[in-house]
Amino acid sequence: MFILQGTSPRTGTTTVRVTLIDVNDNSPTFSTIFSVSIPEDLPVNSFIIQVTSTDPDIGDNAKAHYSIDTTANYSNLFHIDADSGNITLKFPIDREVLRSHRITIPLIVDDGSYSTRGYLHVFVSDVNDNAPQIQPPVTFNFLELQPVGSAVGTITALDNDVTSPNNIPYFSFKLPSSEFAINDSTGVITSKEKLTYIYHKSYSNALNQRELVVIATDLGTPAKSSEAIITIEIIDANDHAPVFDQDLYFSAVPETAPQGERILTVLAQDKLDFGQNAEVEYFIEGGNGSSYFFINKTTGLCFHINHSYIYNDNDVRLCYLRHLKYEKCKCN
Repeated sequence: MFILQGTSPRTGTTTVRVTLIDVNDNSPTFSTIFSVSIPEDLPVNSFIIQVTSTDPDIGDNAKAHYSIDTTANYSNLFHIDADSGNITLKFPIDREVLRSHRITIPLIVDDGSYSTRGYLHVFVSDVNDNAPQIQPPVTFNFLELQPVGSAVGTITALDNDVTSPNNIPYFSFKLPSSEFAINDSTGVITSKEKLTYIYHKSYSNALNQRELVVIATDLGTPAKSSEAIITIEIIDANDHAPVFDQDLYFSAVPETAPQGERILTVLAQDKLDFGQNAEVEYFIEGGNGSSYFFINKTTGLCFHINHSYIYNDNDVRLCYLRHLKYEKCKCN
């Protein structure tokens, strides 16, 4: 509006348009702390989540650009689109190698002048992607003649999955066994029969060896399993005493017999046990003439060791000892 001065003032009006230009004087902020759950077998390049932000500024001053702080642990596993804020999986994830089921990703949003940090929590769920593996030992020795229900050994399995029930194994035989049973939860193998060691000059190992295929299966969905061959060796029990070939051994010992003179040889055998259990050792257990003689523990050969021999009817009792099994006889 303006006024012309004079005796007859005149006025006029016009419109003036004033344009206010926005100044980028506000920082963008993330809408929230974001969180999402994904399975560990999520395919690479899969969409995970879109992050968003707000900025009081307008126009280009409010245009957000998104990025990930790549210095943080595991942040390299993910990719963010700078314009849309869409986050995708860049590399495969293995839950078993993560230190925690939660990955925290530092986010950055900037508008060209100001930037703000935010966070995305990614919760990685365990997938049943590992089968339980049977661990050593897988060979067991089992003493013959033990009662039914005796423990043979325990099977264990390791499953690398990190959560239950994916890492809980149970056990079974691939084929039924008439001689053995296995506890499906503990893996303890027990006998179903009283087993006897069978001796054969050429085939003892084959006759006394049992092979069972054990399957370890986890409780995940879908279940995964593996199998292993378990070997059980039936071993001979030392359940028979050796027997001397004579009940009484006799030998005359001259008065002049020198020290070290061979007197006689005794013989004992264990024909019902085998291997180490059938080995024989000899020793003098007692008797009123025991101080005059020595016996070789391996050969059973008796020696005279004392010159002051007395002419009475001295006796020496000989004894075999092996694993607390023994037989006795006399030498006169």
